[in-house]
Amino acid sequence: MTPRLSFRPGARSEIRAARRWYEAQVPGLGRAFLGELDATLAFVLRHPAMYEAVEPDGAVRRALLHRFPYALVYEAASSGDIVVLACFHVRQDAQDWPARR
Repeated sequence: MTPRLSFRPGARSEIRAARRWYEAQVPGLGRAFLGELDATLAFVLRHPAMYEAVEPDGAVRRALLHRFPYALVYEAASSGDIVVLACFHVRQDAQDWPARR
């Protein structure tokens, strides 16, 4: 069975804001950001336990994008489903994501 991918509303907003910002900097860069995000999400779906755990139980993890200074915080459910809790610039304080669970 293929794991499902879902996004918390805050994560969707952060992704849209980052795409708009990159697109405003250089036309096409927003599309490249989304491509990198999609590649990272595909890897997360295949190997959800590979990334750094940010909670002691390992259910919530952080995946760094390669080309862009962004991180995805996601929760891996026991069913294999992935819930993206946040997408933030790595220089931001990411302490607000626990409220999104």
